[in-house]
Amino acid sequence: MTLDEQIQRYARQLPPELQEKLLGILQELVLEMQRPEATKEQIAWNHFSLESAMRDMLDEPELYQESDVKVHFHRGGAAHPQIDFGV
Repeated sequence: MTLDEQIQRYARQLPPELQEKLLGILQELVLEMQRPEATKEQIAWNHFSLESAMRDMLDEPELYQESDVKVHFHRGGAAHPQIDFGV
């Protein structure tokens, strides 16, 4: 059995929603294969840049406390701010 046949055999066993997901994955792989090297290098650089920027973020000291917040938003519904004007 060829590789094409094996892929088709497995794909046919999937429900339609997973076949659509598989199609999306395959399309992404083809697009990635067709990208010029400069674009791949740019993507790699973007990942490196973001990782470097966020590297020590969790180790930063807390600059503010919850008591410093002047506008509070309630969870689970429309936002109704409670504004404290400090008066």
